[in-house]
Amino acid sequence: MNVTLQRIERRGNTVTGSLTVSNGGFRIRFACATLERADRLILAGTYALKWTRSPKFSRAATIKKGFPMDIYTPEILGVASRSGLRIHVANYTRQLEGCIAPGYSFTDLDKDGTIDIAESTKAYDALVDCLLTGGLRDSAEGFRITIRDPRK
Repeated sequence: MNVTLQRIERRGNTVTGSLTVSNGGFRIRFACATLERADRLILAGTYALKWTRSPKFSRAATIKKGFPMDIYTPEILGVASRSGLRIHVANYTRQLEGCIAPGYSFTDLDKDGTIDIAESTKAYDALVDCLLTGGLRDSAEGFRITIRDPRK
């Protein structure tokens, strides 16, 4: 599986992009929009993408539900001097600390003048379904994600 994030535009502290998953060649299995925080961007490059337990989201779910829970998300590994970088649900850049939020459209959800991403949960669920049916959970080596800066 090939996972590609193509950054499109930077506006202030917001970076918009598109994420595609293909199984080689030109057959796209999944596509969505992405939102990132400009001051915490992952450098363009190719990285390992694995299905791992998120300590942060597991802790939050445990507190919310009142019993221990393990939450797994796609984690981007091998980024120099950085860790805990994930693809996860978020609507606003203030919810991102270097991670990538999937969604289906850009809008100003909270009317603060900053671009947000809508339908993040729906896009995330579809992305995870695509990655897991493609073998991400069972793959010892995981997949690769290629992150590209805007075309000039």
